[in-house]
Amino acid sequence: MSLWTIAAVTTTIFMALYKSDDFSERLNFKIAPKFEFQVIAVIGMLVNFVFCYIWEMYILDGLFFQKVLPWYKENVRGPHLEFEHLERELMQCSAWPPLDKNNGRNPGEKY
Repeated sequence: MSLWTIAAVTTTIFMALYKSDDFSERLNFKIAPKFEFQVIAVIGMLVNFVFCYIWEMYILDGLFFQKVLPWYKENVRGPHLEFEHLERELMQCSAWPPLDKNNGRNPGEKY
């Protein structure tokens, strides 16, 4: 996976910075008149990557999915699906899970 990512990033940067009439004609590109514009475009790509990475890792995963969503499910929405009702009921039940030798069955009782 990381090899493909490195190859994709390298190809993108190469295509953004390489100047060749043959290359631009084959791929139907227009070459920027100044090299500074190409560098600014690559810097814009890097800034976009950093912003998206921070957004995904820290704001979405770290804040929303780890803090806001569990709080919302616990305090605002409450149990909505059947397994959530069962989970809440079992969490409040002091006899669950049965921890005795026979797991709550009588000694002669089968499954």
